[in-house]
Amino acid sequence: VGTSAYEMSYPYKLGEKIAENGSTVVLRNYSYPGARTKGIVENVLPSMREEKADIITILLGINDVHGNISLTNFRENYSKILQELTRNTDAVIYTLALPYIGAPPLLRFPYQFYFDWRTRKFNTIIKELSAEAHVHFIDLYSPTEKLFKEKGLHYSVDFFHPSEEGYRIWSTVIYDRLNY
Repeated sequence: VGTSAYEMSYPYKLGEKIAENGSTVVLRNYSYPGARTKGIVENVLPSMREEKADIITILLGINDVHGNISLTNFRENYSKILQELTRNTDAVIYTLALPYIGAPPLLRFPYQFYFDWRTRKFNTIIKELSAEAHVHFIDLYSPTEKLFKEKGLHYSVDFFHPSEEGYRIWSTVIYDRLNY
């Protein structure tokens, strides 16, 4: 969501960056608009058991933040996801801190502070669960926070989803922190 073509999304851009060093990349993207952790547990995890992934990146929770899902429910669902993936795959797993989302025209005072506070709380949970599961944690929040708190070309027209430029920025931040 937010781009004119799938090839401009962060998973595709990240796959391109990995392929630049000669790696063969087969991209499987299990994301869908409006995805929440509960939906991933119920609908996506069962189909991932058959995958033989080398690398898994998890950027999940933004819709939980903005959908006012409780911290407890988020923790339970995210923990189930990590447990399932670490038990049933040999992949190197990277969890991604949730980036700040919502330019000023969309999130006005006091909502930008509220959703930023929730995003940081959710990121604390992701970081804690990543350490417990012994998976890699990539901070996507800190290097993009200042930029994404302002409107600009990194946002799509809805001022919520990243644009092609925003996804390019995300994929660069992620790629620069991969250790595969």
